[in-house]
Amino acid sequence: MENKPTPEELAIQAGKEYKAAIQKRIEDETKAGFLNPFGEGVNYEQFLKACGGKANVANYCKGMLDEDPTKDAEKLAFLLSDLKHYDKDFPAEKTEDSPKKNK
Repeated sequence: MENKPTPEELAIQAGKEYKAAIQKRIEDETKAGFLNPFGEGVNYEQFLKACGGKANVANYCKGMLDEDPTKDAEKLAFLLSDLKHYDKDFPAEKTEDSPKKNK
Protein backbone atom coordinates (compact mmCIF):
# COMPACT_ATOMS: atom_id res chain seq x y z
CA MET A 1 0.00 0.00 0.00
CA GLU A 2 1.28 3.40 -1.00
CA ASN A 3 1.93 5.92 1.77
CA LYS A 4 0.12 9.06 0.58
CA PRO A 5 0.73 12.33 2.39
CA THR A 6 -2.12 13.65 4.48
CA PRO A 7 -3.81 16.93 3.52
CA GLU A 8 -2.01 18.56 6.46
CA GLU A 9 1.37 17.31 5.22
CA LEU A 10 0.58 18.56 1.71
CA ALA A 11 -0.37 21.97 3.09
CA ILE A 12 2.83 22.18 5.13
CA GLN A 13 4.91 21.26 2.08
CA ALA A 14 3.09 23.79 -0.10
CA GLY A 15 3.72 26.47 2.54
CA LYS A 16 7.44 25.66 2.63
CA GLU A 17 7.66 25.82 -1.17
CA TYR A 18 5.78 29.13 -1.22
CA LYS A 19 8.08 30.67 1.40
CA ALA A 20 11.14 29.42 -0.49
CA ALA A 21 9.85 30.97 -3.73
CA ILE A 22 9.28 34.32 -2.01
CA GLN A 23 12.74 34.25 -0.45
CA LYS A 24 14.30 33.45 -3.85
CA ARG A 25 12.44 36.36 -5.46
CA ILE A 26 13.66 38.71 -2.71
CA GLU A 27 17.25 37.53 -3.23
CA ASP A 28 16.93 37.87 -7.02
CA GLU A 29 15.49 41.40 -6.78
CA THR A 30 18.24 42.42 -4.36
CA LYS A 31 20.94 41.06 -6.69
CA ALA A 32 19.29 42.82 -9.65
CA GLY A 33 19.62 46.16 -7.85
CA PHE A 34 16.14 47.01 -6.59
CA LEU A 35 14.14 45.34 -3.83
CA ASN A 36 10.57 46.59 -3.93
CA PRO A 37 9.56 47.46 -0.36
CA PHE A 38 5.95 46.67 -1.24
CA GLY A 39 6.76 43.24 -2.66
CA GLU A 40 5.20 40.21 -1.02
CA GLY A 41 7.28 38.94 1.89
CA VAL A 42 9.60 41.96 2.02
CA ASN A 43 10.03 43.54 5.43
CA TYR A 44 11.55 46.92 6.18
CA GLU A 45 14.67 45.41 7.70
CA GLN A 46 15.41 43.60 4.41
CA PHE A 47 14.49 46.66 2.37
CA LEU A 48 16.69 49.05 4.36
CA LYS A 49 19.61 46.65 4.08
CA ALA A 50 19.10 46.37 0.31
CA CYS A 51 18.89 50.12 -0.24
CA GLY A 52 21.94 50.86 1.88
CA GLY A 53 20.21 52.48 4.82
CA LYS A 54 17.61 55.04 5.63
CA ALA A 55 19.53 57.96 4.14
CA ASN A 56 19.22 56.39 0.67
CA VAL A 57 15.51 55.51 0.57
CA ALA A 58 14.29 58.45 -1.53
CA ASN A 59 17.05 58.14 -4.13
CA TYR A 60 16.84 54.34 -4.20
CA CYS A 61 13.08 54.32 -4.82
CA LYS A 62 12.55 57.40 -6.99
CA GLY A 63 11.01 56.30 -10.26
CA MET A 64 11.00 52.62 -9.26
CA LEU A 65 7.75 52.18 -7.33
CA ASP A 66 5.32 52.89 -10.18
CA GLU A 67 5.51 53.75 -13.87
CA ASP A 68 3.13 56.68 -13.30
CA PRO A 69 5.20 59.55 -11.83
CA THR A 70 2.28 60.77 -9.70
CA LYS A 71 1.65 57.32 -8.22
CA ASP A 72 5.40 56.83 -7.77
CA ALA A 73 5.59 60.04 -5.73
CA GLU A 74 2.55 59.01 -3.67
CA LYS A 75 4.01 55.58 -2.94
CA LEU A 76 7.36 57.11 -2.00
CA ALA A 77 5.65 59.59 0.35
CA PHE A 78 3.71 56.73 1.95
CA LEU A 79 6.89 54.67 2.33
CA LEU A 80 8.81 57.50 3.96
CA SER A 81 5.89 58.16 6.31
CA ASP A 82 5.48 54.48 7.14
CA LEU A 83 9.18 54.08 7.86
CA LYS A 84 8.81 56.74 10.55
CA HIS A 85 6.37 54.41 12.32
CA TYR A 86 8.67 51.43 11.82
CA ASP A 87 11.67 53.23 13.23
CA LYS A 88 11.18 56.30 15.42
CA ASP A 89 14.75 57.43 14.60
CA PHE A 90 14.00 57.61 10.86
CA PRO A 91 15.48 59.33 8.89
CA ALA A 92 18.46 59.81 11.24
CA GLU A 93 20.90 56.92 11.23
CA LYS A 94 21.01 54.83 14.40
CA THR A 95 24.02 55.06 16.64
CA GLU A 96 25.45 52.35 18.84
CA ASP A 97 23.64 53.71 21.90
CA SER A 98 20.24 53.88 20.16
CA PRO A 99 17.72 51.51 21.74
CA LYS A 100 17.15 48.29 19.84
CA LYS A 101 13.66 47.54 18.58
CA ASN A 102 11.96 44.34 19.67
CA LYS A 103 10.82 42.41 16.68
